[in-house]
Amino acid sequence: MRHLLIIIVMLAAALPAFAAAGFTFEPIHQVGTAGQFELVSLHCWLTNTGDELDTFTLHKDEFLPADWQSSFCEGEICYPPFLHDVEVVLGPGSSAEILVDIQVNTVVGSGYDHVTITSGNDPGVTGDWIFAAIHNGCDVLVIDDTYDGTALRTLLETHMAPMIPGIWPRAAEAPTLAALQAFPKTFWFTGTHGPSFDAGDQAVIGDFLSGGGQLLISGQNAASDLCDPGSTWYSVDSCNWYEASTGSEWTGDHGTTGPLLSGEPGSYLGDNLDLQLDLTQVVCDELALGVGFGSVAFRYPNGMPAGLIRTDNGRLVNLGFDIEGVEDDRGTLATLLERICTVLDDPTDVDHPAAFALRVEGNYPNPFNPKTSIRFTAGQSGRGELSVLDVRGRLLHSETLLISEGVNQVEFGGENLSSGVYLYKVQMNGETAAGRMVLAK
Repeated sequence: MRHLLIIIVMLAAALPAFAAAGFTFEPIHQVGTAGQFELVSLHCWLTNTGDELDTFTLHKDEFLPADWQSSFCEGEICYPPFLHDVEVVLGPGSSAEILVDIQVNTVVGSGYDHVTITSGNDPGVTGDWIFAAIHNGCDVLVIDDTYDGTALRTLLETHMAPMIPGIWPRAAEAPTLAALQAFPKTFWFTGTHGPSFDAGDQAVIGDFLSGGGQLLISGQNAASDLCDPGSTWYSVDSCNWYEASTGSEWTGDHGTTGPLLSGEPGSYLGDNLDLQLDLTQVVCDELALGVGFGSVAFRYPNGMPAGLIRTDNGRLVNLGFDIEGVEDDRGTLATLLERICTVLDDPTDVDHPAAFALRVEGNYPNPFNPKTSIRFTAGQSGRGELSVLDVRGRLLHSETLLISEGVNQVEFGGENLSSGVYLYKVQMNGETAAGRMVLAK
């Protein structure tokens, strides 16, 4: 028995240790633009981090326009486009340069390859990546941060025809200023995950708008991600950037699921265009006009702005909800998208007079304790009302105002309130302007 035990122990000691398989895949670029008959060459590095020689299988699924094609290259060796699977053999610690080449041809549009890499030593070790190309003849560059590019692509191609969108998957690579400037206008869909705009996005958007760019922002959390003190991604700098770049302020979350938005009378974008949001629109951003020259396009049922236009810093349509969540009733989506493009292409005075007559300039100090002065501008004299609400929309204070044409100022005291974020609204002749203030005791 003792001899048998020794033999078993010796055999166990002679067995080789389990060899771990692994790899890293480092894309240098995953998205590119090109003209007709040009090549978008997207570079990556594949490294074997396992303990043994491994054969990695690269597989591609193509989602490309009709006459486009793609191919893999390993260093100087390029494989024919019809090969959807190629093998790369690497020793431990070895690397290979991998290229995903997408040939852009006559069809204007955008497309991508979905690439999967799998270890031969352990098929459970796998990963997947997106590589995309955009024809620079597209009418609109679409920054898609929704993580559901197929649905958004289908929506836009269906309702924007004959205009052609070019889809840039934000999750694959952040867009550059040069990419935005290469197209007539840009639509940026932020989705529901955060942050809506990171520091790099903020720099690109700021430069794009200050250079006269045309931009749509659509996202039910785009503002709250950056300006809600309870948000994971909140910072004073990010909120200041949002307010300065968009001319908008976040005043709170609109808690009604699937609200009906009313188009603003006199606004080219919103006039006679009511929008029914679906049940995916759970917590949308309530906005207010901030600095700059702007107007209201849509409002929530409680009167707070849901969509704004700004035309003094580039051309911007800023929506506090997802366009993907608009129910398409009798061509509503096609009309909305067409009007957005028209406003961005040629903003006219039709959007300015009515909506710009009443505007909140802000309050100072903010944060405050216990008093602050609320400053607003009115286009005419008359009676109005100041309302103060908590973030749940509960009315805490109201008073009648005698408003003069031009700049007005009213003092508000928060002696009876606890520390927190509060909303205020100035209403006059059916118009509403709103702001947000912070009481810090």
